[in-house]
Amino acid sequence: MGHGNGEDDRTGRTLRIAAVIAALIALAAVVAPRLAFSGGRGPEPDPAVPGIPAAASTGTTPVTSMATTTTAGAAATTTTTTTPAPTTTNPPPPPVLSRLPTSPPVDGGRVSLGVAGVQVGRLGPPRTFFAPGDSIRWHFRVTNSGDEYLWGVFVYLERHGPVACASRRLPVGATTDCWAEMVALAEPGDTEVWVTAWTELRMVTDRVLHRLPVDPR
Repeated sequence: MGHGNGEDDRTGRTLRIAAVIAALIALAAVVAPRLAFSGGRGPEPDPAVPGIPAAASTGTTPVTSMATTTTAGAAATTTTTTTPAPTTTNPPPPPVLSRLPTSPPVDGGRVSLGVAGVQVGRLGPPRTFFAPGDSIRWHFRVTNSGDEYLWGVFVYLERHGPVACASRRLPVGATTDCWAEMVALAEPGDTEVWVTAWTELRMVTDRVLHRLPVDPR
């Protein structure tokens, strides 16, 4: 009887070991294809939640794809954010325009000088000839004959010098009178007189030669 019980124990142990080995072989047959399919990179995704890793299928980490945010265990939520256009409370300042002219003005400035008369002395009558030593009073007239404002009008008489004029500034078409006194020379000759004036851009001038008869008798 004692010998028979020992054999039964060995037989039962052998059967249990064989069952364990068979279970390990069966488990290896199931696990090996999965490892081969995943390339040894870990467990496959949970088929119950498509597109979600198995490690996150029961967690709370959100997964963002494009504009859709999905949290494990919750419905997908799409959030659209609209940024309003910027607004201004004050209008922009007007552009600063240059005060300089876009092109220079057309300078048609011109001045004209003429002898308005010659007389004996300040109060004497006009004369066509003079005796040596007579006092001669010259009367000149300056005209702005161009299309530009003139300033700095200046008249100069030969053998006399600067001539006084009623005005040194002349609008377009205006005139001014100038007077000078000098003594007649012993011999007749041409007397030169000229005028200068300024426009905005340049100087203009005119010149007159006047023969003054002198009777030596």
